[in-house]
Amino acid sequence: MTSRYARFLALVMLVASGPAFAQTYTDYDTDDDGLIDITTIANLQAIRFDHNGDGVIAPAFTGTDLAPYNSAYPNRDTRAATRMGCPNGICTGYELMNDLDFATAASSLRNWTTGYNYAGIFEGNGYTIANLRVISYQGAGAGLFTVLDSTAIVRNLGLIDPASQGRNDVGTLAATNRGTISASYAVGGSATTIQQSGVNIGGLVGTNEGTIIASYARVSVSGNTGNQACYAGGLVGNIGSIGPSRPGTVIASYAAGTITCTSTSRVNFHPDPVQSPLWFYPIDGNFRGGLAGRIQNASSVISNSYCDNEAAGLSGACIPIYYTGNEITNFRTPPPSRTTAEMQAPTGYTGIYADWNVDLNSDNVPDNPWNFGTSSQYPALYTPSERMLIRVSISSESVAEGATGTTPLRFTVSLFPARGSPVTVAYADAGTGSAESGTDYTALAGGTLTFAAGATS
Repeated sequence: MTSRYARFLALVMLVASGPAFAQTYTDYDTDDDGLIDITTIANLQAIRFDHNGDGVIAPAFTGTDLAPYNSAYPNRDTRAATRMGCPNGICTGYELMNDLDFATAASSLRNWTTGYNYAGIFEGNGYTIANLRVISYQGAGAGLFTVLDSTAIVRNLGLIDPASQGRNDVGTLAATNRGTISASYAVGGSATTIQQSGVNIGGLVGTNEGTIIASYARVSVSGNTGNQACYAGGLVGNIGSIGPSRPGTVIASYAAGTITCTSTSRVNFHPDPVQSPLWFYPIDGNFRGGLAGRIQNASSVISNSYCDNEAAGLSGACIPIYYTGNEITNFRTPPPSRTTAEMQAPTGYTGIYADWNVDLNSDNVPDNPWNFGTSSQYPALYTPSERMLIRVSISSESVAEGATGTTPLRFTVSLFPARGSPVTVAYADAGTGSAESGTDYTALAGGTLTFAAGATS
């Protein structure tokens, strides 16, 4: 009995001291780019609890407030060195991994709550969010993002049929932008005020104090601001601020959508505050611009950006006024408005779009963001993967065939877009066409040619 008991005790001790099973966690950064994956509406809803995009719930949320994030990202790794599966545990934001549609989401997830700042990266990867519905009865503004802080980056994101309603600043993508929005858009849907409130209403952003580049909006914008002035724009309601001073920049972007304003306010208009600073007269506080409702900062930059005032039902400049806080006057150099035909006619980086092949990632190489389609379509945006495609073309040449000897024939090979590193392509005689190799011409042997970095031909 004693020996059996001893053997049993030894077995128990052996099992107890055996190797422990390591806990496994779900990898939420499957491509190891430091961006947390968003594959569901629940994932998207969860980013409202992570203001920096680092995979850490903001300290303001405790107790039951943590439930939505915990539910959206179960079994996540919270250890600093391996958080969420990001390399070295360093997460810098979130990214869409597929299209999302709020219309197909559970009813508990269909309403979007506003009132938070976001300071990280949001990478759309060319995917879209459809049927987003934002309603804010508070003064925080309305949009997918309430405030994009100065370090925030939103890129390659599309909103399909969004509807955003709120007070003060109202936009579909953001109520207020202080960061950078690039290669993003909103089409269909609307941005409106509620309960006779709101000041700045834009098709993409309510107030832009940061940078918007290579982006557009084609939505319905409507403001009913009661006794406050109404500033409504096809892309942005208001550009810049003066206290504190944040200029706001819009580059290579456009807007085309209907714009309405209803206001009972009267404001003092200064036709020429420089020459006649004391001369003013009251006008209706309804300010509609095909691109923006107003500019507030003299340092604001509007570069190569346009509006279709024909589609907006407006006449005049794309930005009607410049408001400094003390006076309202005409904006000195407003972007010119365009007709629908003028906006749609170019089918490449020519004409009014000659400077639209912009650099989106600060590598000093144009990124070919725009897809101009046909001459009856507005410009759209290529997805990131489409922008990476290299297009090579060869010129079509001909020469009169002589009776004797040979005549050289030169072809131009073109690359689009330009790349930041050398590109090598192969060439060979296709053997097609009316000319016959060996009889009508001497074919070149197949080979390769290399485009230097930045070269296009």
